Amino acid sequence: MSKTIGMWSLSLLLLAGTIIKSNAQIEIYESTETITDTETTTEALLGPIGLVADNFASMAVDAGAIGTTQLEEAVQRLLSELQRNIVNINSLGMAQLNQQIDQTNQVFLGNPDCNPAWNVIDFTEDVSRQLNVCTAPLDNSILLLRDNGRSMLNTAQSFVEQISQLPALCQGSDMSPLNFAFMGGSNCILEGMSRLNQGLAQAMHNVSLLVSRIRHVAQQQLSQAEQCSELVVTQMSNALYSQRVNCF
Repeated sequence: MSKTIGMWSLSLLLLAGTIIKSNAQIEIYESTETITDTETTTEALLGPIGLVADNFASMAVDAGAIGTTQLEEAVQRLLSELQRNIVNINSLGMAQLNQQIDQTNQVFLGNPDCNPAWNVIDFTEDVSRQLNVCTAPLDNSILLLRDNGRSMLNTAQSFVEQISQLPALCQGSDMSPLNFAFMGGSNCILEGMSRLNQGLAQAMHNVSLLVSRIRHVAQQQLSQAEQCSELVVTQMSNALYSQRVNCF
């Protein structure tokens, strides 16, 4: 696990470095622009090294935001996939029985004494309930992924927000909640980024692990749900056929 988290951390740093390189190239073309008073004041307050640390923190925020967005999209894709699977299984099961349900209903309508207790709506609802039982484990996986995924993504996003606040915290009072503002300036920012980046990498790893685990479990659940649905269709089909035959 530590190796994987390290890879996440390295990926974030590499992505931040790529953004920095891209921004550096842009600055070459814009080098003829007039430096504003705000930029001069910021450089005077932080110094050249402090400015680099401040810019690196900004790039790390962008890299972290990109990483969490990609993970959020992965969660949403898996949620949509699981929901489609549930709809497909239930729809297919009902479609396979619709014709027989209609045939049986026509027989009983023409021969009301065959089965006075017959109610096509109740029978259809019973089939639907049994099919829903087949897909219940997939429903549980959706709930688990939605709730835990959101919580883990919120944790990752909170680290991104803390990184974005580092420059202000490190230039502020010694009462920083991160407990290292006393280091001052660039050292504070770099130390803060080191710690927060580890937390962000762990949070992102947790989301990735959750998606991978749910996907693996859902594949087994999908296979079981399909088998269960086929069994429900077979049993209900046999029951409908038997009732029609007994009516004549």
